[in-house]
Amino acid sequence: MIKIYEPYKVSDAADRVADSIRNAKLTYQNDDVIEATKIVSTIHNGSSTILMFNGTCATHMAFKALKLKVPNLRKIIVPNNVYVAAWNSMLMDQDNLSLVPIDADESTWCVDREKLDQELRNSDPEETGVLVVHNVGNIVNVPALRAKWPEFNFIEDNCEGLFGKYESLPTGTKSLAASISFYANKTVTCGEGGALIVNDADVMSVLERQYSQGQTSIRYVHDILAYNYRITNIQSSLLISQLSIKDEILNKKEKIFEFYKNNLSKHFLSQIEEPGTQHSKWMFAVRLRGSNYHNDISKSLNGFETRPMFYPMSSHSHLSKFCKPDDEVVAKLLSDECFMLPSHPGLEEKDLHFIVESMNKVVR
Repeated sequence: MIKIYEPYKVSDAADRVADSIRNAKLTYQNDDVIEATKIVSTIHNGSSTILMFNGTCATHMAFKALKLKVPNLRKIIVPNNVYVAAWNSMLMDQDNLSLVPIDADESTWCVDREKLDQELRNSDPEETGVLVVHNVGNIVNVPALRAKWPEFNFIEDNCEGLFGKYESLPTGTKSLAASISFYANKTVTCGEGGALIVNDADVMSVLERQYSQGQTSIRYVHDILAYNYRITNIQSSLLISQLSIKDEILNKKEKIFEFYKNNLSKHFLSQIEEPGTQHSKWMFAVRLRGSNYHNDISKSLNGFETRPMFYPMSSHSHLSKFCKPDDEVVAKLLSDECFMLPSHPGLEEKDLHFIVESMNKVVR
C-alpha cells in the first residue's frame, strides 16, 4: 500500500536526537531550540519566530495576536472549507466571538475573494479580523489583500502553506501573525511541532511571554494568564535535520506535482493558483466534476491511500451555529468532488505510474 504521506529521511536525525537525550538536553531552553528558531526565522526573512509544540498551538497564538491588535474584536472572517483546527483555534478562549464563514472559490479552493470583499465592505475594522488559510497548500495573496484593505488585520493559518510564496515573499511574512505546522504529514516534520511568525514588535513582546507560562523577571511570579506551548529540544533536533534537506525535499515534491499534472487525465482538475502566488507543494489534490469521492471514488481505487477534501463548517456540530448549509454550496461541492493523492518525497517513479494509471482508469 502506497501511503498518502511518509516523513522523508527522518532517520538522518538519529544522531542529533540521541545527542540531545545523552546530554539531557530535553527542554525548550536548550541549544537546538535556539538553532531551529533561527533557521525558521531566516526562511521567513528574519521575522520574529517562536517554535511551539504543534501547529494548533501556533494558530491559537496567532489568534491571540489578533486580539492584542484589535482590542474590540467581535468577529473573525474565516473560510468555510478548511481543516477544523483553524476554526477551533479561534474559539479556544470561549470569548463571545462570532465566526463569519465565507464560501470557497471553485478554482482555487481557498476563500472566494469577491465574497470576502463584500463582507469586508460591510465590516468595521475596529471589531473585525480576517483569518486566511492557504488551503491544501494553495496560497492566498495576502499582500494584495492588505493593499486593498489596509485598515484590517490579517492572520494566516500557514500550516499547509509553508514554502509557498506570495509576491515572491515567503508566506507568513506579510500578515500580523502566521502559524506553521511540522506535523508528520507536513513537508518538513518533527512529529508534532509548529511555529508562530509575528510581524509586529509590540505584539511579539506579549506573545513571547504568553505562550510560555507568563513568568515575570522574578522566578515563579507570574502576572498574566498564559499557556505552556513550548517545543522540546528533541523535537527541535529532528526539525533541524529536516530543514537541512528542505531543498532536496522541495525538489522531489516539485517533480511529483509536475508528474501528476502532465500524466493525469484532463478530467482531473487541480487547484488554480492566484496571480502572484506559488503553491507550497504540500499535498497534490484533484477534483473530478460530477463524482462523489465518499461514495464512489474511494471504493474504486486500490493499492494507494487517498484522503477526502475537508468538510464544510456546518458538518461539525459544535460549529454549526456559525453557518448555514445554503451558504456552503461550493464548499459542499468541493468536499464531494475533491481528494488528495500520495505526495511525499519518497515516492518512486513506479509508484507514480501506478497511481496515475489507476486514476486514469476511473475516467475511461
